Amino acid sequence: MASADWTAAAMIETLAMTGEFIAEDVRMALATRGIVPHPNAWGAFFNHAQLAGVIEATGEWKAMRSPRSHRRKTQVYRRPA
Repeated sequence: MASADWTAAAMIETLAMTGEFIAEDVRMALATRGIVPHPNAWGAFFNHAQLAGVIEATGEWKAMRSPRSHRRKTQVYRRPA
């Protein structure tokens, strides 16, 4: 999948998030639609979304749910008010 295609889909999912969420929530939503970019790409996507003001970190950290993530802590995000 081309970079612009998955990033557009990821941005749509991110904009649809309500309340607090973690990056894994967006990743899992795209995976259910068969969109699975390289795992290393997600950090850059969320950094750009923060810099663009689309999301903001809450300062909280939450354990990931995926067994492959081994419950490591990740930032919690929200859409700015």
